[in-house]
Amino acid sequence: MDDVIVISLSDESEEDEQIWKRKRSRRQRGKRPRSVSPSQNSPPLPIPLSRMNMINNTKDENFHQGTLYFLSEFVSASQYPPKEIIRYLITSVLLGAEEQPIRQEAYMILMKVQRLHPATYESVAWDWNLLSEVMSEQTSHSMANRCCETDTGNWSGFHLAV
Repeated sequence: MDDVIVISLSDESEEDEQIWKRKRSRRQRGKRPRSVSPSQNSPPLPIPLSRMNMINNTKDENFHQGTLYFLSEFVSASQYPPKEIIRYLITSVLLGAEEQPIRQEAYMILMKVQRLHPATYESVAWDWNLLSEVMSEQTSHSMANRCCETDTGNWSGFHLAV
């Protein structure tokens, strides 16, 4: 029997329902409704747990397009993704063996997060394992290129230096 996954963006609670009822009643009375968005002085919060569950479900299923879609919808000036999701975007999607359009979308989401929630020197912890891995790949690629060239610039085959 096939499992069916239903993904819904609707996570309205009773509180959301009450907010919409108040807004409707104000409109009917002719009063302009107050803005529901948080004030600009309030600090941004992590994406709510109900929304993170949807993101984590698509991540666990390796459905990168779904993960990217939800992130693009949920990241805003008032909400940011946790660092584990940022790490996942970088390691699994951006540096992974994904198709170019998916990597581009991941890059655009990372840029959106940076634009809305700029990283500072104090707020970013280095992922030393990731940095070491990328640097070793760069070193091995550059060494392979140097070992394969002769003095005349012709390719002489692959000879790896140890």
